Amino acid sequence: MIEIMKQIIRQNDLCVLATTDRDRPHSSLMSYVTDDECRHLYLVTSPHTTKFANLSANPNVSVLIDDREASSPEDRGRVRSLTITGKAAPVKDAGDRAAGLARLAALRPHLKPITGDPEVEVVEIKIETILFLDGVAKTYHEKLP
Repeated sequence: MIEIMKQIIRQNDLCVLATTDRDRPHSSLMSYVTDDECRHLYLVTSPHTTKFANLSANPNVSVLIDDREASSPEDRGRVRSLTITGKAAPVKDAGDRAAGLARLAALRPHLKPITGDPEVEVVEIKIETILFLDGVAKTYHEKLP
């Protein structure tokens, strides 16, 4: 089942990132890329956003990825989704940051206006768990080492 989960991560480029400020949730629609093993997600954001302030104070995040774009409205009962939990942190190493920005710019060309901003932050999410919803009734859970 983990290979199907990885396939969904690789085939999509949008997610909903959920962060918190104490007890207040905040959701953001984000573009992402993953590493080859699907153990990390990489996002880019301004350091002046609510999401960045939230994840700086509390690194625990939740990410929702789904494949509804591949389905027609009549097939909504077949939509598959992943709820990912993990830890988020800004990428501090200059070489890793540059590589992350280059990968995001190359694979997500619509992000070029922000990836060229010298203040932008590359955020790495280390995936801890994945909950896979296959249709409306089947669920599978994976904990990554």
